[in-house]
Amino acid sequence: MKTEFFKILRVGGFLTVAVFIFGTIVTEIFSVNTQRRNKNLECYGVIDSVKISDNHATPSFLIEGQWRYLGLFGYSIAEEVKKQDSVAKAAGEELLFLYRKDHRDNYRLVLQTTTRKVTYK
Repeated sequence: MKTEFFKILRVGGFLTVAVFIFGTIVTEIFSVNTQRRNKNLECYGVIDSVKISDNHATPSFLIEGQWRYLGLFGYSIAEEVKKQDSVAKAAGEELLFLYRKDHRDNYRLVLQTTTRKVTYK
């Protein structure tokens, strides 16, 4: 009886470790793919509108007449964006810049952001 119990514990422990390792690998693959997509994103233009999904999880931006999802950058700027702000993000770069017109109609840098950190100017 004790032997069966220990076999069950051993199998259960093995399965727990296997599931943990599998979950860690899948999470890491997802994270690397997300970082790659965000880095390769390219976007330039004037923002005409912002749309947040019903569950307040996914911001989309109407830029030059096209709805765009800006990946993790969208979460960083969603609260700051105003109509007619301009956004610039080059492919391969880790920074996104948000510009706003001043009283003389000149664009001024409002903030720059990576997917992790926002810097206000």
